[in-house]
Amino acid sequence: QGGVIRGSQFIPTDPKNKDHQKYLAWLAGGGSPDAVQEPTLADARTNANAEIDRQADRERAVHLPAVTSQGAVDFLRWEEAERADADGSITAGEYPMLEAEIPAKGADVAAVATAVIAERAALVTPLAAIEAVRVTARAAIAAAADLTAVRAVVVGLTWPA
Repeated sequence: QGGVIRGSQFIPTDPKNKDHQKYLAWLAGGGSPDAVQEPTLADARTNANAEIDRQADRERAVHLPAVTSQGAVDFLRWEEAERADADGSITAGEYPMLEAEIPAKGADVAAVATAVIAERAALVTPLAAIEAVRVTARAAIAAAADLTAVRAVVVGLTWPA
């Protein structure tokens, strides 16, 4: 549904909307809307970069745990798995997050660490592909000569499947 912005208010194009009726009366009484102001190239770049980052966040969210308490647990598990993998002698109680996973993932901390590291490694490829699209798009925006080129970058984004 379309509409107009008058002042800081969005007025939807809806014949039943009282604000829309007032707007039409204002136009009929000789009111003239301001011309659309194109953003500066610098503002367009800033807005486009913010949009690219929003889209990249949305794409990454498909692969990463939410930044919730469970997401924090996952990051702790990954950190413990890296330490346990590098540790030659694992002492009981040293890796509580991994020990909690033993019933589901392995016979001991070393087996759980291996499984957790494999899970995390599987995330690297899609996340790197998303980051490549994001960084390439931001570079194209920085090099864009005009507003049309900036818009073309955002419209032309293709995120990895």
